Amino acid sequence: MLTIEQAKQIFSNDRFATKQADIIIEEISPDNAVCSMQIESHHLNVNNTVMGGAIFTLADFCFAVAANAGDYLTVSIQSSITFLRAATQGCLYAKTTPLKIGKSVCFYRIDITDENGNMIAEVNITGSRRAVTK
Repeated sequence: MLTIEQAKQIFSNDRFATKQADIIIEEISPDNAVCSMQIESHHLNVNNTVMGGAIFTLADFCFAVAANAGDYLTVSIQSSITFLRAATQGCLYAKTTPLKIGKSVCFYRIDITDENGNMIAEVNITGSRRAVTK
């Protein structure tokens, strides 16, 4: 199991999420993670709301952190997102909920909320897992 410091070091190599989207790992525990993204002007679309791709990046990164915190290498193989409300300012949070963790496949729900706890989006991701030998 990775510590939060180890996760931040390893996932700093996910340059799009950490450098371009400015996503921060807030919490990590077995099969779970919480990440945040402070909304900045570069996250906004022409309507001055957070671009769907920025919201999806937050969810996908949070999934990657949670699903790769243990002894498995996990990549997403299918994703779906439902946008529930627009966000324009403040901070967004992604929180993973593992629905099923199998030997070779996992299923996660990632809730994206604003700083007031309002649901912004729900993302469902299926991952392919393989054990990592150390």
